[in-house]
Amino acid sequence: MLRIAVLSTMLLNATIAHAQTDCKAIQDTAARLACFDAPAKAQPSKKKPAQPGAKNSDDPHAKACTLKAAEALPKIPGLAIKSTRTAVQPMPQNWSTPIPPISVDVDIVAAGQADTYSYICATGPAGTVVMRVRK
Repeated sequence: MLRIAVLSTMLLNATIAHAQTDCKAIQDTAARLACFDAPAKAQPSKKKPAQPGAKNSDDPHAKACTLKAAEALPKIPGLAIKSTRTAVQPMPQNWSTPIPPISVDVDIVAAGQADTYSYICATGPAGTVVMRVRK
């Protein structure tokens, strides 16, 4: 759990470092959408914050994380995504955004072999960032 918190903090710091990025200059579609969406999400909402471990299929941040995780998969001919799962992770004490980190598991099949790739995802002002987590 501590490793996830450290990785999440590193991802967030990298995101904050690029916070001055112009949203129109971002080439990645998911990151561009998250960049434009970030200021609107910063306003307080009446929705309850997501609980750690909760599944979040309707959350736009979970969808952005799933897209980024799919983009981060290895480029293997014939690779097929069979399913994805997202879960909100607990926020570390020094977390500086209201959006908690999200874990993404992607089940794939390639060359007749099934595998699961796991990622931790952070969303901030500059967009969405994923990092592979080995389980």
